[in-house]
Amino acid sequence: DLDCNGDCYGEAFLDECGVCSGGNSGHEADSDIDECGVCFGDDMSCATVELSYGTIGNGSLLDGTSGVVEVLYNSTVDIYGFQFNLSGATLVDASSELDGTQASSNTGNVIGFSLMGTTLPEGEGVLGYVYFDPSYESFDMCMSNDIVSSFDGLQVESFGAGCVSIEAG
Repeated sequence: DLDCNGDCYGEAFLDECGVCSGGNSGHEADSDIDECGVCFGDDMSCATVELSYGTIGNGSLLDGTSGVVEVLYNSTVDIYGFQFNLSGATLVDASSELDGTQASSNTGNVIGFSLMGTTLPEGEGVLGYVYFDPSYESFDMCMSNDIVSSFDGLQVESFGAGCVSIEAG
């Protein structure tokens, strides 16, 4: 009897990924399974990012200060960039630890990336801050079309923060 490595009465066998392993094969069984449990995977199939809102400041029309909303993340991977839309408010600016962070008042688009190689670490943290014009009336600011990327620009499954109520400023 030959094993999968061609050895007579050998101890090599096919592992969970169908790779000849053990015995004299020189291959460690199941070493091709990534941390998500996928054969020959890239560790990204189970990567997720949840976005939420943190501290909110409604700004003031009286003294001209902008409102601000803190956007938080909980991620299973390092974050290399992000993009989302915010509706319901006129955006003024955005900031983040990622040096290429901007907001468009025309489209409500917020984008963050780094040309310096900066990343936001895996775990929980502040994705960024978005600044907006205050209003005489309360309103809802809603996030949509969220995209978060990891190394090599790979998109990570993300769950947007939804809507948040902003009090009159």
